[in-house]
Amino acid sequence: MNEGKATRYHRQRRRARSAAAIGGVTLLLGFLIVGGAAALGDALHLWLGGPSGARWYAPACYAGLVWLGLEAWLLPFRFYQSVVLERRYRLSEPRALSWLTTTLTTSILNVALVALAATIVFTARFWWPAGWWIACGGLLSVTTLAVTTLAPGWILPRVSTIRPLTRPTLQRRLAALAARIGVPPIPVAELLAGSSGRRAYASLVGLGASRRILLSETFLTDYSDAEIEAVTAHELGHHVHRDLWQTALYELGVALVSLWVAERAATTMGPWMGVTGTTDLASLPLLGLAAGATTVMAAPLGHALSRHHERRADRFALRYCSEPAALASSLRRLGEQHLAEARPSLMVELFWHSHPPLERRLAQLSTPSRAG
Repeated sequence: MNEGKATRYHRQRRRARSAAAIGGVTLLLGFLIVGGAAALGDALHLWLGGPSGARWYAPACYAGLVWLGLEAWLLPFRFYQSVVLERRYRLSEPRALSWLTTTLTTSILNVALVALAATIVFTARFWWPAGWWIACGGLLSVTTLAVTTLAPGWILPRVSTIRPLTRPTLQRRLAALAARIGVPPIPVAELLAGSSGRRAYASLVGLGASRRILLSETFLTDYSDAEIEAVTAHELGHHVHRDLWQTALYELGVALVSLWVAERAATTMGPWMGVTGTTDLASLPLLGLAAGATTVMAAPLGHALSRHHERRADRFALRYCSEPAALASSLRRLGEQHLAEARPSLMVELFWHSHPPLERRLAQLSTPSRAG
């Protein structure tokens, strides 16, 4: 694998993402400090008929307008990451018009979701000023679990083409794998991405009865049955160890802490920025900044949990797959296709990597004492 090429690719992606985030934070802070947040709130109240008449509509309009501005700011950075870098490093050949259509559709959906979230937060702060963050954190977690549960059967088929696995030999091999592990076979389906990219993917999606393992068409076409079995064993390791549930509990904790910090920030810093109270629309950007900053600060802990899950799933796959060498070969090939960094710096690993570095994963597989 060309480590220098991989390092350059990920460094350029990180710089673009960091510039986008820093610029977005600066815009929001400037919007608050110069009085733009308060002015927009006053304008909306006047346009919608005063504070009482605008109570149920103003938060959605306010948050939607602010987020629309942020989406416009992020657009060139997304183009650079998803089109320019993908073509430069020959990872895929996205068409600009197709990318723009998909991105604009996603942006509209993001604006709608942010508007809905703002309405919920604003309403909760009005009715439960002391404990709104608990109610909103719980609702967010329930919504996330619902989306995760519905994704395989209801959401993903509407945005991607998914079809059942139609290779009898491979189906029998995966059924035998499930029997060795001692779990009922989880349905395996093929994800047709419709992209000219050369990347392969495998993922465990859904919760409970809706759980599925999705394998990309590139993965099924280019990888051997032994490699597919090894990667499926890795995904079954996540299932056996209930990693999705552990991740959900962690995200609930982060959501509660982030919303609590947002409330404290609005209470202590709001008056300095012209925020007059819990029902002031100008508090919404401050709440978003505080919650976002807390989420970023918690990212190393979340990445550490994810890396722990991945290491454990690797050991699990090594124990149960019929050809252990196929796990290492599949990881190497996936690393090459995704330009994975073999030896990132400590800070990069802490803040950016949800998977262990490739070199360390391969070393773990070659250590018998850690393979069981």
